[in-house]
Amino acid sequence: MSGRSHQVAKIIRDAIVARRLVPGDKLPEREIVEAIGVSRVVARQALIRLSEEGLVAWHENRGASVARPDLGEIIALFDALTTIEQGALDKLHGAIGSELWHRLRRHATAEIGMSCDLGHDPEPGITANFHIMLVNAVRNRFIIDFHENLVRRATVFSSIFRLESSSSPLSHDHAKILDAIEEGDLPRAKDLLEKHYTAVLRSYSEEVERSTALSIREALS
Repeated sequence: MSGRSHQVAKIIRDAIVARRLVPGDKLPEREIVEAIGVSRVVARQALIRLSEEGLVAWHENRGASVARPDLGEIIALFDALTTIEQGALDKLHGAIGSELWHRLRRHATAEIGMSCDLGHDPEPGITANFHIMLVNAVRNRFIIDFHENLVRRATVFSSIFRLESSSSPLSHDHAKILDAIEEGDLPRAKDLLEKHYTAVLRSYSEEVERSTALSIREALS
């Protein structure tokens, strides 16, 4: 896949995350070509990439549209993240005081500070970095890369479906998980991680409000 198609995929992905495009919106190749100024081949490659990420749905004889992920798919995604990260906690337990440990601590502290300044949790992309750093504890490149792909996908879902006014702030969860590990209570750390992802799921809304009514050209500009 060409570098240009990656750029086009990012433009469309960003529009979905920003809710300029919402589930069900049609994505005609011709309009994408005109809006961004690329060939039809590049536009199709970008849509194929986004369909592999679960963001675009293909409809026979009707073209592409913004996908509405199935709730079961999202639950399965977070279940996979929980399983991988609970395994990483086993490794992290033996790495207290390491450079990775201190980076996780600094990140968790920064999240709390941002939450206080903003009055709500930081953007999903910021909190996702904690989970990516956490799995570095396993020191297995295959697991790390696979997990990072799952996190990126979960981050997009969170940006689209999570309510901004969630009544369950999550910014302190990461620090609490680290506290439990430091206290030698690994089962509690794993339980806190599972409850963290459960709370994320509960903060989702299946109804996605569009930021404003836009044409494809406006949404992608």
